[in-house]
Amino acid sequence: MKRMNVLLRADASKSQGAGHVMRCMTLAEGLVARGHKVTLMGAVSEAPWLQDAIAATGIHHIDCDSDELDTHQLAESRFDWIVVDSYRIPAAQISSLNASKPCLAIVDGSTRGIQASWKPICANPGRSVEASTCFA
Repeated sequence: MKRMNVLLRADASKSQGAGHVMRCMTLAEGLVARGHKVTLMGAVSEAPWLQDAIAATGIHHIDCDSDELDTHQLAESRFDWIVVDSYRIPAAQISSLNASKPCLAIVDGSTRGIQASWKPICANPGRSVEASTCFA
């Protein structure tokens, strides 16, 4: 099996987003257990307890501006896959990045027109949403 280099992108503040980062950390732990290299990129400075949780996993963390993707920098990066777990990062940025790097977009309800290599998945399967909205 090829060892992949995966970037997970999620933000959290004092009032929201912790679930996005926690989902990414769970995914990261599974990927690392299978021998893949994982980096978590996100703005989490407003949630010190979350910074501590990330540090405890040993997963490399890169701080960045909230709700943005530097599509040019990431297009030139060495990441094999990029997972975006955000409802605020513009769909156009995710779709643009997907043109040069395979992306998985995690959404809740509406795909917002995101074009991704892996079809966007519903992060909240209990929500009343037509399957075609998430798995089109």
